[in-house]
Amino acid sequence: MLKLRVFYRIIFSLLFCTWISCDDESTEGMIEQEMINKPVISISENLSYVEIETNFLITIESDYNVQTELYIDNQELISSTEKSFEYTIDPFLFNIGNHILKIKSTDSQNQETSFDVNIEIKKLLFEDQTFYQKENPLQGLRYISIHNQSGILIDIKQIEGINDGIFYTDNNFIKEDLIVTRYELPTLFNGFYQLLSFVDIKPGTVVNADYNFNSPYFFPKTESLNFTSEITPALIANNFNSTIVSRDNSEYVLIYSLAQTKNFLITTSSDNLNTFDDFKYFFIDDINKTEYVLGDSKSLTNIEELEIPVSSNFRLNLYGFIDNNDFQNNKFYEAFVSRNANNNIIEIPLIDEFEINQARLAYSENSSEIFINQDITNKKIESPNVNILQGGNTVNISGEYDYLGLNLILTTPDLSNTVSWSIITSEKDNIDILHKTIEIPEIINETLLNLGINMNFNETSDQSKFLTCTLYKNYDYTFNQNQLITQPNYSSNRDGFSFKKTLSF
Repeated sequence: MLKLRVFYRIIFSLLFCTWISCDDESTEGMIEQEMINKPVISISENLSYVEIETNFLITIESDYNVQTELYIDNQELISSTEKSFEYTIDPFLFNIGNHILKIKSTDSQNQETSFDVNIEIKKLLFEDQTFYQKENPLQGLRYISIHNQSGILIDIKQIEGINDGIFYTDNNFIKEDLIVTRYELPTLFNGFYQLLSFVDIKPGTVVNADYNFNSPYFFPKTESLNFTSEITPALIANNFNSTIVSRDNSEYVLIYSLAQTKNFLITTSSDNLNTFDDFKYFFIDDINKTEYVLGDSKSLTNIEELEIPVSSNFRLNLYGFIDNNDFQNNKFYEAFVSRNANNNIIEIPLIDEFEINQARLAYSENSSEIFINQDITNKKIESPNVNILQGGNTVNISGEYDYLGLNLILTTPDLSNTVSWSIITSEKDNIDILHKTIEIPEIINETLLNLGINMNFNETSDQSKFLTCTLYKNYDYTFNQNQLITQPNYSSNRDGFSFKKTLSF
């Protein structure tokens, strides 16, 4: 009997332990399943501070279909069934101050996850710290102004520190594109004053330093090399920032910068050429060598024919580049200059050491000034298919181009002071002459009036006015607004054209 009682006790104990074990495993499984299935929300950006349009990615992890909503201060912004989607917060749609962003996601099992993000909203109109950092060899005053599209002044600041180029607005600002103007008013040397206005600037634009124009920096020419040559060199001033000066007979001086390349191209002067059989060239690649005889020079092995749009009244400069790296850095050598063609065909010399050859053609046609950069590979330069027509205060444009500049030159009667005011904008079919509608800030108006320049064009003045419109096009490169602001007056070797016409003002 005792043995039977012990047996039952053992059996019941085993059954009880089994039940407890199963219950624990079941509970753990339910908890684990709930943790896995509940939606998990993540965002890609820190949204604690928003002052410009801020895009961020919302990602939902869940085993089920989900419905996700975004709210700011309980105002629904968007609802999505996607598990990964983007959203952009535009600060101009909300009041300045602190707000709460709520993201809530609910799955098909009615399991919900949500979290809140505290956001501080400000409204940045425009920021440009590059203007303060820009080299200022003439010293003087710098300003940046902000106008609306109607030309009404919103704000102006003198740029004396790196943060002076930051502009905020209040809740009264109605979002629209802006006109931003940079003013350079030198005081060390009076004479030339520059205004650059940029149209269609989006609110919240931040200008960064961007130097993608492969424009060379011209260092001061402080070094010189005296040499003699049995060939008469072309006195080329654009041989990658070097200049040759003639002294007497066969004596010459090469003026250059230590920061430049150590190779300098010397070619026969075009005045000494009857045919290309007389063309000679050599490179100065050793500044310790000062005497060059005919035996140091080379003759041409390749002469090409190039078709151009005109046969007279032009200037063609042939530039060479040692390799693609020099081309990207615009380290050029001017190999040849010509002003005449035979039935639109011009012969050009190709120097063996150059991997890339580019023609730079300048000419006038139908009251327009045209400048073309083009690689000579296809042996033909075509005239750009664009045109500019003026109708009153409106400029109408046809053809494809990248951006334009309306440039007004104002000069005092005694020619002592000049103002250049360029208005720059991306491609448009037409544009008004905005110089007449943009409000000139009082501080600028007073400064220029003291110099004899009257910016109130409705008043009678004997100052001269000269207005042009120039179209710019690059064949293999797309400009962005940031680059136009940081380097509007660039010197680039990219293939493309400029097309300028004089207008009435």
